[in-house]
Formats: sequence, C-alpha cells, structure tokens
Amino acid sequence: MGTRVAEIGAAFGMDTIAWSQNLKPEDARAKGVAYVSRDELFSALRAWMWVSRSGFGVVRGVGQG
Repeated sequence: MGTRVAEIGAAFGMDTIAWSQNLKPEDARAKGVAYVSRDELFSALRAWMWVSRSGFGVVRGVGQG
C-alpha cells in the first residue's frame, strides 16, 4: 500500500519519505523515496500534525519511551 501511495504522491510532485522495519534504504531509493529512520518519520509527522492541527492527537505516544 505504501508504495502505491508514494507513486501517487510523486505524480503530484511530492517529496516522499518512508520507513518500515522491512524496508531497506536501497529499496526506498529504487522506488524514488527517501529512506528515513523511525524517529525521523514520526518527528516529521508530529511537526506536520502540529502545524495543521487537523491531526491533533493522532500520533500521541508513538515513538515515545
């Protein structure tokens, strides 16, 4: 599912980041996305949700502890 979403984002000119326990950096590059660590991914999500406020509380507790 993530690969398909990344393809749709790329069609709109979006820069896409990805992380998964099963994703290798070289596989991410082959799909045209930037591989990031789990912490980097959730940091980006928290920052976006804080700015947008539409996602307030959605990622609460993820990546903490």
